Amino acid sequence: MTELNGRRVLISAGPMRTPLDPVRYIQNRSSGKMGLALARACRERGAEVSVLLGPVPQAMLEAFRDFEIASYEGPGDYLAAMERLFPVCEVFFSAAAVLDFEVLPPDKKIERAALSAMTTLPLSVRPVPDVVAAFAARRKPGQAVVAFAAETGGEDDIVARARLKMEKKRVDAMIANPVWPGLGPESDRNRVWLIRPEMPTLALGPAPKNELAPMILDALFPRT
Repeated sequence: MTELNGRRVLISAGPMRTPLDPVRYIQNRSSGKMGLALARACRERGAEVSVLLGPVPQAMLEAFRDFEIASYEGPGDYLAAMERLFPVCEVFFSAAAVLDFEVLPPDKKIERAALSAMTTLPLSVRPVPDVVAAFAARRKPGQAVVAFAAETGGEDDIVARARLKMEKKRVDAMIANPVWPGLGPESDRNRVWLIRPEMPTLALGPAPKNELAPMILDALFPRT
């Protein structure tokens, strides 16, 4: 992959929500910090950066104010924005924490009295399409897709699962990061393993996310 100067980069960042009922929702863990670090590092290398940003706290939203932002909350919003933004980007970093399922919520609030009689909460759910795989299959010649995979377990298991995901999704690179105390989602620091087809795995970190982002770009898009 070539350097980023002058190229159009799209970065997805932040969490995703699905409603439980009209007043409650499920949200996965993601702060948007890694996406912000990548956006800043790409811009420093001369890229034209757009961000597809999930429902992050106001302070994080303010941190992204210098970038062109498209917002999403749930899977439908995300997919609609991708349909519009992906065709015009040259590099896509999928750093958002996309849900694997969404809830089909009832029209009315689940009342406490009903909950007290339950031992489990019955939910109707449906799978969310693999957006990264779908758009990677549609990419044009020269268009690059880099995905992230947050994984639990030990290093060997994390890397093995992430490599399988890379092969299944047919992306250009997969960046695996652990869900460990003090590292990964919502943390300021991270450790990653950069996995590419027919190349050795590159371990980076642990380090602050704003230091890891340039390391990732140096490996993927070396300056000439």
